[in-house]
Amino acid sequence: MSRRRYQRPEVYAWKGKSGDKFWKAEWRQYIEGQAKPKHRAQTWPCSKFTKSKAQEECDRLVREETSGPARPDGTMTVGDFWEKVFYPVVSGRLARNSKEAYQSTFRLYIEPAIGKTELQHVIKHSIETMLGAIADAGKGEALLRRVLMLTHEMFSEAAENNYITKNPARRIVLPRCEPIAETVPLTEPQVRSLFENTSGRERLMWRILILTGVRIGELLALRKSDLLPGGLRIDESSDRGHSSTTKNKKIRYAPLPDSLRTEIEDWNQTVEGDLMFPNARGVMCAHSSAMVQDCLTNGRAAAAVPGLNFRQCRTTFATLYEGDPRDRQAILGHHSEEFTAAVYQKPIAARQQASVENLDARLRGKVVEMPARESA
Repeated sequence: MSRRRYQRPEVYAWKGKSGDKFWKAEWRQYIEGQAKPKHRAQTWPCSKFTKSKAQEECDRLVREETSGPARPDGTMTVGDFWEKVFYPVVSGRLARNSKEAYQSTFRLYIEPAIGKTELQHVIKHSIETMLGAIADAGKGEALLRRVLMLTHEMFSEAAENNYITKNPARRIVLPRCEPIAETVPLTEPQVRSLFENTSGRERLMWRILILTGVRIGELLALRKSDLLPGGLRIDESSDRGHSSTTKNKKIRYAPLPDSLRTEIEDWNQTVEGDLMFPNARGVMCAHSSAMVQDCLTNGRAAAAVPGLNFRQCRTTFATLYEGDPRDRQAILGHHSEEFTAAVYQKPIAARQQASVENLDARLRGKVVEMPARESA
């Protein structure tokens, strides 16, 4: 590699092909693994920058690009950076489902848009254009957020390893798109209908899902030994029928009402092996198994909720549980009370009405009893 030199280029007047006037500066950037430095140039329009301001920006940019050791090669394409640098590192800390989500998001949306562009040439506008095209295709907010999250993470890694000087995915606002569909909790009458119109294993599964807020994968991984005096231990999850960690890789405990504890104890007496809900071969069930799909189909009919899904059970628990918010958060295994309240806990119209009636009565100097809540 050629000897590195101190650089402090001066800006000079320059006219572009369009006739517009610019301030221009040129310098050398030393690239790791390359014998010769790379020629770099930057312009600033005279209509927006004075010469002193352009020189100030030039000094800042040159300082960023030439300080410290030689930089990695920023001419690497986004696709090559994904294959050779980013994904091999990040995949080591991802669960299987997350790996598949990362790969499909990159292959379907990021690679076609900017995969062949050099890292150093991807600008904020490039990413905004990519997101705009996805929104124009009718995709929803959830997908757009996932694409932006992955793009931001990838370019953060590139910036931290000095392939680029700054992350172009910073401060991007999502374009107008289809909003994320809100998960609606079951009402109390719907829950009662679900419990009354199911039986056996399916009824017990729905009871556990709604009264503890466990995820369906965690339910399928429950073992008889997880029934403890202090509640239900949740320390595993089913990953396509194989034992895996919970989503946050932590162990938590869910308290059980006496009636549910008795039902689980009775059920455990009828099942062979350690698993509570094994499949016909006595091994852990996958989400896509016939047993799980039958449970979902029958549950929809029992509750008279055609779109019922397992996530709604978790939202139902968070919404109907009236204990301390910190206890709700701990049972669900979330990192904060704020996250639980913002994402899972939903308002209940009947509860709101009862509260304002009570407020009105107090303000008028009358004492009323809060009516029993009949529905959510």
